[in-house]
Amino acid sequence: MGVSNADFSFRNEELVPLAKLLRDQYTQDEADFVDLLPRVYTKNFLPDYDVRLKAADAVVSAKLGQGQSAAFGARMAETQAALPALLNRLEARARRAEGLTVPLKALGVQAVRDAYKLQDRERLDTALKLLLRNLDDNAAALDDTGHTPAETAKLRTLHQSLMSDSAAQDASQTNSQRLTAANVTVLNHLYAAMQHVLKDGKSLYRGVDAARLKGYTVKELLKRVRQTRGDTGEA
Repeated sequence: MGVSNADFSFRNEELVPLAKLLRDQYTQDEADFVDLLPRVYTKNFLPDYDVRLKAADAVVSAKLGQGQSAAFGARMAETQAALPALLNRLEARARRAEGLTVPLKALGVQAVRDAYKLQDRERLDTALKLLLRNLDDNAAALDDTGHTPAETAKLRTLHQSLMSDSAAQDASQTNSQRLTAANVTVLNHLYAAMQHVLKDGKSLYRGVDAARLKGYTVKELLKRVRQTRGDTGEA
């Protein structure tokens, strides 16, 4: 997916690998560039290029966090799907348990069920903590009805998995939200330097060295990037 208001038409995640390929090509031909434009291609050119490249890489990494966020969401949905059956079994056994330290309604089953229906993660976290604490406190009474320590452990693992993925998703979404107009400017800043190299490379090798000329053609560089990624789709 391209970036809105970007100066390039290919996908934003292709910019950094393309810039790295162009950098490699430039370093091979640096002497020719210095000879052509000695006041432009000074000892400061590559350090400046690398600063732009590093900044763009950070922006693109944040953008890719959006896909990671969706993956975490899908995994949490799959994990949560096991809750209803676990709660139903637990509730049936808790109804028949004798000597519970809390009333059945306060055990926490319904609180977890309500939070699950609302898809409220903070509320679900609180409800599961309460339920698990009550299960630990009433392990003996529940064991007499068939509820096993393994089933409590399964609920605890489910809770830990949900909260871990939720925290990871929150961090991923925070990174993604940083893609502002300023971020697009960072990408364009790198591309501006790349355009100079691309144009000057064409000036050096057009009609002179066809093989080298390919290294300064966006189409050819994109082809290499997509082959490396196993992606032949168009931008």
